[in-house]
Amino acid sequence: MNRKALVTIAAGAIARATVFTACSTPAQSTPTSTAVPNSRGVVLSIYAENVLASIGKVLGAQDVEVGAPRFDAFFVVKSNAEDVARAWLHGDVTEDLCQAPDFRFELENGTLRATFRGLVDDGPKLARALRAVAKLAARGRELEGEWAEAASRAGASSASRSTSCAPIWAASR
Repeated sequence: MNRKALVTIAAGAIARATVFTACSTPAQSTPTSTAVPNSRGVVLSIYAENVLASIGKVLGAQDVEVGAPRFDAFFVVKSNAEDVARAWLHGDVTEDLCQAPDFRFELENGTLRATFRGLVDDGPKLARALRAVAKLAARGRELEGEWAEAASRAGASSASRSTSCAPIWAASR
């Protein structure tokens, strides 16, 4: 039996996230997801460090450090665009992620997912994860504004291309 709920979150322009429990298999999970149309091809994977991740780091596996000591000590970050990941995981975003350490966050193909292994029946825990999802998604919009402002100051314009990991700069005419 699957339960579904549509949840509305007011965090910038983020409007909704789909939350459902997959109870048809022995391995239950509680995934949430929302669209992040301006993610520009960025792939992010954020999860709490565990024994396997620690071994991987020793062997040279990627772990993007974002400059937030508490976050960097607890989470592993993988990305196809490390500088963009550092810009994305900034300030309040890392604080909200630290409040939802049991979830794995993944951004790919314009969709942000947060997944918990098991059934979340704790309302505040789920609310913290949804807040983190909303902040991550809203940060994409903030970055787009920051890049457009930087382009304007430099006398250029920022153009979006869905397969790009960062803004494409074009000189003004």
